[in-house]
Amino acid sequence: MAYLFLNKYEDAEVLLRQLLEDDQTDMHALSHMTLLHYHTEQFDEYEAYLKKIEIVEPLDDDARFKVGLVLNFLQKYEHSYKLLFPLYKKQKIINFQLLHALSFSSHHLGMHEESKIYWTRMQNFHPVDEKFSPWNKQKAADKILALESMYLHDEDQHKRLLALYLISKIEPREAIIGLSIWDHIETLDDYEKLYVTFLFQGLKLVRLGRMHIGLELLYDLSVRDEETLLMWINVFHDLYEKHKEFDDIESHTAAALYLYPGGRKLTKKGVAEMFNTTVYRLNKAIERIKQI
Repeated sequence: MAYLFLNKYEDAEVLLRQLLEDDQTDMHALSHMTLLHYHTEQFDEYEAYLKKIEIVEPLDDDARFKVGLVLNFLQKYEHSYKLLFPLYKKQKIINFQLLHALSFSSHHLGMHEESKIYWTRMQNFHPVDEKFSPWNKQKAADKILALESMYLHDEDQHKRLLALYLISKIEPREAIIGLSIWDHIETLDDYEKLYVTFLFQGLKLVRLGRMHIGLELLYDLSVRDEETLLMWINVFHDLYEKHKEFDDIESHTAAALYLYPGGRKLTKKGVAEMFNTTVYRLNKAIERIKQI
């Protein structure tokens, strides 16, 4: 398990295969091997091991607990609940992990009030912000899928970039894990895939990094309507095609907003103050945008 958490998958697999050679019904080894194949995207192997842990009935409470947690992580909520609820009912194992898993499995099985009971009791072991609750994660997942449907399938690459940015702002960010959106992301152009890596894994990029700074400036100023954010993406790329190197993102973002205010009543002085720039730098940026 330590090797899995450290992403040392080859080392983990060697140990797990040794354990399974000794005992093919070792539920801990079967569970961890299933997780290993899931994380390494060996989906044929993953499906095969998933069937094994779903078919083999754990013999003791400890094994039921382990397999139930793994199945819950893999979003196999019905089977997970069937394994974990008897442990809760018997009060044999009551801890943070059990209550967390039961909260998620019961929520996804439609038992929302029961889910809230587990979540509330879980707080006694370790307080967790409610934004990570199953109901708020579900709301976040629904928003992500709505943005995917609205923008991520569009032929306009800039709208796809907008979708990725807006998705990255949805809290909790973990809500994106396990969603079908990743299948579509795999089909996107390399440019968008780079932005995904930038957003979710911290890859350092110059061009997309500068575009992102402008989006963040607007977002932090509560200029969050999708038309204005898309406008900045369009303006930025037009600017970049004509002027490869420009560092004053604040002034150029301010200038774009001033030229395309989206119905807002703006003055040069007010916009300059909003973006912590000067009217002189703002005017230079406005002239540069007008030339593209």
